[in-house]
Amino acid sequence: MTKLISSGFSRMAKALCFKVYMVFALAMGIIMTLSEYSNLSIARNRGIDVTFSLNQLAFSGALVIMLAGAVFTGMFIGREYSDGTIRNKLVVGHGRFGIYLSNFLVCAAVNVSALLLNLIAVLSIGLPIIGMDMSAGEAAVNILISVIAMVSLTALFVFIAMLVKSKASALVILLLFTFFILGATSFIDSRLREPEYYGGMELVSTEEGGFEYKMAEEEKNPYYLEGDARKVFEFLNDFLPSSQLYRISSLEAPELAKTAIYDIIVLIAVTEAGILLFRKKDIQ
Repeated sequence: MTKLISSGFSRMAKALCFKVYMVFALAMGIIMTLSEYSNLSIARNRGIDVTFSLNQLAFSGALVIMLAGAVFTGMFIGREYSDGTIRNKLVVGHGRFGIYLSNFLVCAAVNVSALLLNLIAVLSIGLPIIGMDMSAGEAAVNILISVIAMVSLTALFVFIAMLVKSKASALVILLLFTFFILGATSFIDSRLREPEYYGGMELVSTEEGGFEYKMAEEEKNPYYLEGDARKVFEFLNDFLPSSQLYRISSLEAPELAKTAIYDIIVLIAVTEAGILLFRKKDIQ
């Protein structure tokens, strides 16, 4: 196992997709921060009183890193198949369990590194010029949840990439899968944010022939989730790793203990299923 992991990191360090991935994560953090600072400077020069901190910006890049991580995983493992590396590992006597697990550990380490590199870029540039009012404890919890969620997502990416030998097919499936879970995350969040009642102000005519605003009678929102349906959506909002990253980027971090338990369940279940199916896979 140690030799597999070591050789995996060695190949990864030489791979162009890894270098592009790291540059992308770093550049995105720098561009995001400088762009936000530029917008703030323009607003203040126009006399607009704007207050902003890095609280949200620091973690908003996680969803993009998730998408980039899916691409990297597909390309890295796809090349393992196209170059015959996996077949050669089997020929020299390595077990399928070790091959699968070593690829997962390498990809997880790279995806977490990209996530942290993006965060470091935002903080190193943004803290001196923008500032942050989040406590060190809150930031640490958010970082830990982000890392755990990214590892869990990597398990899903590796599951797909290890079972699809074609690099092109794996990339397509991974991208479709990632966009699907991002869409599901957005849908779940929007449904949970639906208000129970509609209300507000309405414009009515007066006896004098004029108009005035008055409080409108509240109406039940038909899209508000209740009962078991709401419990299911709340569970998915806590359970899905993509939802965890989304909530952190929206400054609504989920509970750390619950998040860790859910992500560990996903990680173990998906990895065990992946190893079982990979053992039965025909490697030509």
